[in-house]
Amino acid sequence: MHVNEYNYCDDDNEDVLVHEWDAPEFAHISLISHLKTVCLWDFKGCPNEVEVAKYLVKHGKSLNKVTIHFRFGENKEMKSQSAITLFSSQFLKFPRGSKTCEVEFQMIS
Repeated sequence: MHVNEYNYCDDDNEDVLVHEWDAPEFAHISLISHLKTVCLWDFKGCPNEVEVAKYLVKHGKSLNKVTIHFRFGENKEMKSQSAITLFSSQFLKFPRGSKTCEVEFQMIS
């Protein structure tokens, strides 16, 4: 993992620090052949989070399941449901290294 700069992803909470992420040039052999399950917690759909998720799904040739847990405040419930629907439809189109990988989206409170 390479860290370039710092920025804030969540407009409502400037205390949430996010690292800019650059994908490695080559996927590590452990990722390709051993990683079976990925759980992403407190996912907000920030560009860096999306890039990490895409990278893992693309290079995880042994992945069986990816679960993405979205967290939104109560006052954003309607907005969050539409955001999850939009993101999930886009995410399911990303290239996958494993043909048998299941992807699940959950909203947590």
